[in-house]
Amino acid sequence: MERDDGILTVTHAGGEVVLGVGDEVTFGRDQGDGPEVDAGVGVPHLALSTSARLHAHAGRIEVLDDGWLLVNEGRWLHLRVVPRDGADSTDVTPGRTLRVPWPSVRVEVATGEEVVSVEVDCPLLATAVPAGGAAPAGDTVRALDLDRDAGYFRALVALCAPRLRDPSTSEVPTVAEVARTLSALPVEGGRVSTKAVERRLAHVRRRAGLGGDPDGVSAAGLEVRDASRRLVDLALRTGTVTGSDLDLLADDDVAAPQP
Repeated sequence: MERDDGILTVTHAGGEVVLGVGDEVTFGRDQGDGPEVDAGVGVPHLALSTSARLHAHAGRIEVLDDGWLLVNEGRWLHLRVVPRDGADSTDVTPGRTLRVPWPSVRVEVATGEEVVSVEVDCPLLATAVPAGGAAPAGDTVRALDLDRDAGYFRALVALCAPRLRDPSTSEVPTVAEVARTLSALPVEGGRVSTKAVERRLAHVRRRAGLGGDPDGVSAAGLEVRDASRRLVDLALRTGTVTGSDLDLLADDDVAAPQP
């Protein structure tokens, strides 16, 4: 469909939809009503696949007067935002909202048997934010300014490693598992204790504004795991840690140990 006040275009296998300020569109499973059906009051739905693995409503796009929001409405599938300007991709986990800063992106959903996607173009963002930058708003923050040679960054990469290798997983390593991963690296120069890992991750949480007690742990194990999950979500959502950082966990790294 076409409209004079459209500022955002969503292209999918069934065609394209042009949206204006205040408009929304959902996307997800085709429930047999064709490529585009009414999913609610005035909200069009883009049907991307008939696969039962795909959520009926995997995501929602909301148009603002200065950009757009991507909302993950699924229960376990991640939405991956792949910018066409070469910036690192960003995952949006279930229940999260991303204010997308790039003018042209592909939004992918991997179900385990296929990857479906929509293309989203918002030309006004071409001059609104620097290429590869992050826009302030909602759940989105800029990438954390971390020293990528520091031990705390390796600890963060080890914490994010399961999600980097398999975006569909919700697994988060324990502090002990991170310690074992780091201890195997020549760059560490020997065994890394769980206390050292706790201190490193606590440092990152403080830098990220996520709080936490001085030692980075809580008396309740579930609270520790939740804190780790929130840190992983933030690191991946902001592009602070990406798949290329897994190279830091390679056991042939012989660089000098970092403090």
